[in-house]
Amino acid sequence: GTGYWGPPLRIGVPAEITLIRLKKKVVS
Repeated sequence: GTGYWGPPLRIGVPAEITLIRLKKKVVS
């Protein structure tokens, strides 16, 4: 939720959530 890989937080948060969900799918 830091938004370091998207300009503002409002864009970084959804993208980060998507990555977390993808990572969980890969791990599990």
